[in-house]
Amino acid sequence: MEYTKDLILKVCYDEPATIRCFKPKNRTNRFSQKIKRHKIVTAGIVAACAFILIDGILLMNFIQILEML
Repeated sequence: MEYTKDLILKVCYDEPATIRCFKPKNRTNRFSQKIKRHKIVTAGIVAACAFILIDGILLMNFIQILEML
């Protein structure tokens, strides 16, 4: 049971002094590394989001023009 708690909480033990130390979580570092590794996929996702935003703005403008008629 102690072993599974250590695995879940990612606790490691210092060998000489048997002091608990927690491994740091680098979530932002991992995220930035994935973005750097997959530049084409990231650029595609950003471009798709930009096009969706532009399309939404154009549709709202078109509906406003139709309402004025």
